[in-house]
Amino acid sequence: MSVCPRSVRLAIFRFVCCTLIWGGSCFVSDLTAANRTREQLLEGRARVAADMEIVAFKRIPDVITKRRNERGRLERDRKVDYLDLRLSIVRPPPAETEAGGAIARPAVLFFHGGGFQSGSPEQFFLQAKYFAARGAVAFCVEYRLKDRVEVTIAQQVIDARSALRWVRENAAALQIDPRQVIAAGGSAGGYLALASAVLPHSDSIEVPDAVVLYNPAIDFERFVGDRGRGRLEDSIGGTVEQFSSTPNLRAGLPPIIIFQGEEDEKTPLVDARNFTERAHALELRCELVTFQKVGHGFHNRDPYIEDCAQQAVNFLRDEGFALGQ
Repeated sequence: MSVCPRSVRLAIFRFVCCTLIWGGSCFVSDLTAANRTREQLLEGRARVAADMEIVAFKRIPDVITKRRNERGRLERDRKVDYLDLRLSIVRPPPAETEAGGAIARPAVLFFHGGGFQSGSPEQFFLQAKYFAARGAVAFCVEYRLKDRVEVTIAQQVIDARSALRWVRENAAALQIDPRQVIAAGGSAGGYLALASAVLPHSDSIEVPDAVVLYNPAIDFERFVGDRGRGRLEDSIGGTVEQFSSTPNLRAGLPPIIIFQGEEDEKTPLVDARNFTERAHALELRCELVTFQKVGHGFHNRDPYIEDCAQQAVNFLRDEGFALGQ
């Protein structure tokens, strides 16, 4: 598959950074007091982008696009023949076995946030680089967004599982271990990573071997009051119960770690606690790590970018994933 030229990728990335909204909300107000300024974080992501490979993993035919009218409301725009969804890939330093063959690496797929409406894979470029430096092949995943095309959340889950399938089907070429595939994500992307593991499935090739979550959306019941059940379920593409994560917990699911801000009002701590308690009742490995005095999207600023990434690596190493320190 074709790869975008480095100069084009860098230019596109810098343009996107100017308008990017992290996890559907702006940076926390005290970001400039952190280790790196907003501008330094954006430049760091730009450097990661310059060395990435970009490949299409799924082509969706007959897509209805959207645009905003003069009053700022979304409306149908036009029908296009197809839409390609892409993966941005960060590879680890080369390594060989003692016999001289290539080492099969873990894979980690990052799903960005944005309320199922917006957002961009660039959100997780620094985390992807962190995992790649510790031996994983890292992927930042595009999926269909409600601000751009007509899509349900159920179809977004299909996009997430299609990415997992593509990675496993191309494991040999990518030099990854298909038994060590990790789904990770924040906010709405956290829901997609989690749903790929817990919702019923017909093929295990689409299910991750571990899940790393950053302030994830978990269940939909809390949103019924805001939108009404019928309207919400139209957006989901199914019932609230069918697509909520906690009701779908069952024995045998992969290990899960959740990073959660205690002051998060978008995806509250109580949801993560309820989910974790239910998982423990089923004797699942589920670890909840909380952070005081931070709200939604905290994981995209310092010092939490590296803090969460290192704790995730330690958790995965304990589960047998071949990651370095």
